[in-house]
Amino acid sequence: MRVNLYATFRDVAGVKHLELDGATVGEVLERLLELHPDMRDELFEAPGVLSERVSVFLNGRDVRYLQGLATPVGPDDVLDLFPPVAGGALVFSGTTAGRRVRRISALAMRGGG
Repeated sequence: MRVNLYATFRDVAGVKHLELDGATVGEVLERLLELHPDMRDELFEAPGVLSERVSVFLNGRDVRYLQGLATPVGPDDVLDLFPPVAGGALVFSGTTAGRRVRRISALAMRGGG
């Protein structure tokens, strides 16, 4: 099955996607970790417990609303893995008609502002 990696998962693996085998979402993720063990702490809170900060979608559906790690998969399915995403910060950027205007600073979202 195809496994699409996003953001820092893509950076760690050095690829945008992989073809991995497994009968369930959990087995496919274990195959991924055999290749990239450094992803384990981001994917799992404990053995067999998917991190709540990670988003895992099977064919566009969150696996948490399916059967979790036990969700069956087939060779034509697509698994999308999104690592934890940090939020932005609201910053004041000036005034408009005497009112303060807030915007999300892209620099703040990257931790630089």
